[in-house]
Amino acid sequence: MRPETAQLRNLTQPAGFRLLEQNFDFDLLTPQKLLEKYAGREVIVVKTNPATGAETREPATVLSTQSGIVLKFADRIETGAPGRLAFPGVPDTLRDKPTLVVSLVSSAQGQQNLELFYLTGGLSWRAAGVAEWQVSVPAEGRATLDYRVRVKY
Repeated sequence: MRPETAQLRNLTQPAGFRLLEQNFDFDLLTPQKLLEKYAGREVIVVKTNPATGAETREPATVLSTQSGIVLKFADRIETGAPGRLAFPGVPDTLRDKPTLVVSLVSSAQGQQNLELFYLTGGLSWRAAGVAEWQVSVPAEGRATLDYRVRVKY
């Protein structure tokens, strides 16, 4: 999808429909991005005892993610993650794949039929044809062409 070409329109009530904002979110979910979004927020540090396999959980606040991680525990500040980090959720601004997000206003209530159209690349197609030529009189002929097109996504 070429996001700059995306257009949304209302097929049910076009007169009362207005697009306020349209964004293509490329802020993709990665461990680093997730950590950055939790700067100033609390995470859970999970440590596993190598001898017993028992897990301990301790809350910590992410102070910084620049050139590593700085965590503030109740009684200390540590650099680096002393275990694995558990997050309470994924922020709404992070996506697992690029996503088109729109804000709109519609004067109509209830279900509406919307149409999204856009240009894209990466498609390929192939045409295959069969031509049949029938000759009934030496100077005359009749041709029948039958073509099929296959589009690959």
